[in-house]
Amino acid sequence: YVNGYGAKQAGQTVQEMDGRHLTELFPPETTQWQLADMAGIFRTGELLDRERKLSLGRESVWLDTRLVPIKSATGKVESILGISRDITERKRAEAALRESERISRLVLDNVDEVMYLVELGMDSMLSGRVRFVNRRVEKIVGYQPEEFIRDPELWFGIIHPDDASALAESTRAIFASGKPGTREYRVRHKRTGDYHWIEDHVVPQLDADGRVMGQFGVARDVTERKRLDAQ
Repeated sequence: YVNGYGAKQAGQTVQEMDGRHLTELFPPETTQWQLADMAGIFRTGELLDRERKLSLGRESVWLDTRLVPIKSATGKVESILGISRDITERKRAEAALRESERISRLVLDNVDEVMYLVELGMDSMLSGRVRFVNRRVEKIVGYQPEEFIRDPELWFGIIHPDDASALAESTRAIFASGKPGTREYRVRHKRTGDYHWIEDHVVPQLDADGRVMGQFGVARDVTERKRLDAQ
């Protein structure tokens, strides 16, 4: 049995599909996994949920399918009820989103500035969770983005001790105003131990009530400019 919608998705009529074997209806690459899935259900007696790509001639559709074993009074699987819905558009949207994210990541990882996004904790100054930081950060301080995401305190741990107080004060002023601001401070490189001067432009992220819930930042290495200024 197949209902009218199912037959339409297969490009056939109910009458054309009635009584025919799967191998007569679908290409070999499709029937191979269909038969394997059903053989597993007859063997285990357990239902199966699958997202599969179904080839229909020149076209393909994605189906979200639940295969339910129909059992006799003795518990033996006698047949299988299949319930499928077309998720092709969702899969296309997901693929488009992944491609968009790939391109965005490619752009962000190849700019000269460090870009980051932090969700603030209870102490809006010196705690919070790093949600994103691009690959440029490794060039400046030697740490990989994943290290900052795992350890929210890492960035504050590599700030020069002489700059910590001024950084805290400038950050308080920026958050109090709720407007973008710029901070300058030194951070220690992981491998060399050298300190690099950072110019960090901060944009507070506000909730509906105007409270600071996070910050977006764009930071760049200004060590050479500082050196020239000193000379």
